[in-house]
Amino acid sequence: MARILLLCLLTAAACKAVDPAIRNYEFQQNWIKLVMGPDRGLKHYVNMVNDSVERSPHTRWYRYKGKPQLANYMVRVSVRGLASTDVQRPDALAAVVDYLLFVLAQDPIGANRAEAARGLGKVLLRLPLPGYAGEDVPTDPDAGRKINTIARDLLRIEKERTEGKRIKAATVVERLLAMSKLRPVDFGSARQMVRAVASRPISRSAGSVRKAADRLTPRMLRRSILVALRDVTCGDPDLDDQGPDESVFVRVDGALVLARIASPVALGAALERLGDPYDPAERNPDVRGHLLDYLGKVGGPRAFEVCLRRMGDVRYGVRFHAYRALVRMTGAMVPPEPVPWRKWREANPAWLESASPPKPA
Repeated sequence: MARILLLCLLTAAACKAVDPAIRNYEFQQNWIKLVMGPDRGLKHYVNMVNDSVERSPHTRWYRYKGKPQLANYMVRVSVRGLASTDVQRPDALAAVVDYLLFVLAQDPIGANRAEAARGLGKVLLRLPLPGYAGEDVPTDPDAGRKINTIARDLLRIEKERTEGKRIKAATVVERLLAMSKLRPVDFGSARQMVRAVASRPISRSAGSVRKAADRLTPRMLRRSILVALRDVTCGDPDLDDQGPDESVFVRVDGALVLARIASPVALGAALERLGDPYDPAERNPDVRGHLLDYLGKVGGPRAFEVCLRRMGDVRYGVRFHAYRALVRMTGAMVPPEPVPWRKWREANPAWLESASPPKPA
């Protein structure tokens, strides 16, 4: 009996210690799941982010409003809610991706950025496959600037439309198609593309604009998510000043998603991170291991060479991932040592000549 009373007292004390605002938001989460429609409270989660953060004028990170612990909790809950939101409309889906990219790029807490990376992975799995070859072919080196220009133009058109100005549908469709052909090449242009897709002249206008948005949105969102995950996991090899995320949690989760999807979008960047046989740019062994898993699924002669180099890694776990990647991409059962794999490479030059990364998944 005494133990039961003690347990009741401890439970009551724990409930009392919880911030009332947190209890209120938890109640709202349960209410949303119970009675809301198919979007499961998208606006509510978006408002949670907006009410919890403000942009910092001095750093790229945003700042938490009010109590930092409470705001941090709200962002984390909203990210999980956004990732699990079942939305059907292209503009709603783009809004989900936009806010997850916002947290991934600007939250000061690495754990929250990692949560956003996992959330983007969940959204990515729900999007249809591209259905055409060449999605991950290198784009125009100036594509990022062009995408940002088109996106700003579309957002300006949206502002003019809300102010009552008549907008021709062909004007919006033309810019939509141009932006889709360019495809994002860095984190900034990826987010600009998503914001433009979520804007009203694209998502809520009738006729050709709506048809173009419905056709292009899943492909554009998929590509934008992959670019963002590549940038936080490996950095952008084409931009010297854009390295990977400083948090190991973010890099690990980003690498896990990339390995699950196996799109070649991050192939070059992953090879850069792992290529040096003695002092790889990726210092964390867990991230190195997951990047090797990614290379094993993407395949190709360059991935083979890097995995072979990592067979000499100082960490046993990394060497295991390298061996598993070599087996996956070749189908060969060779002892887990560098020398036998070098002999296999010399005995199978035809495989190296014919091997190439798979088509985008």
